[in-house]
Amino acid sequence: MKITPEELRKLLKYDPETGEFTWLVKRSNKDAGDIAGTINKLGYRQISIDYKLYTGHRLAWLYMTGSWPAACIDHINGNPADNRWCNLRQATMSENQHNRRKTKRNSSGAKGVTLCKATGKWVAQIMAHRKYHLIGRFSSLEKAKAAYEKAANRLHGEFARID
Repeated sequence: MKITPEELRKLLKYDPETGEFTWLVKRSNKDAGDIAGTINKLGYRQISIDYKLYTGHRLAWLYMTGSWPAACIDHINGNPADNRWCNLRQATMSENQHNRRKTKRNSSGAKGVTLCKATGKWVAQIMAHRKYHLIGRFSSLEKAKAAYEKAANRLHGEFARID
């Protein structure tokens, strides 16, 4: 069973300005006043409460609103460890994915842009409505990048991420 907001507030203090949680009570090897949780391999803060792991951003939402989020919580700046209240917003799974940074495998340096080796053209494409959509083929990386940015802003609005 998930922790209630009342139980959470008895155990932890959340600072919306810094995004940090601190223990209000002594817990096993943690003293009152210690920062709660650790950063996991994906970069998210996770906090163990009664042998159950919770992510910091979802606990922040519960702490501030008094209810669990309906879907995803998106980190506006893309930093999964930044749980400041001003950096969190509710999002659908799709909106959350639109706000992802380019992958480490990206070789062009521009999100949504690849070089077609056969033609030497830069190809811009974007994911929308669960499908990849070809934006176009361009003679320069700059033109392809600008086309992707325009399409991302049009299709994804406030959740568009260019970097």
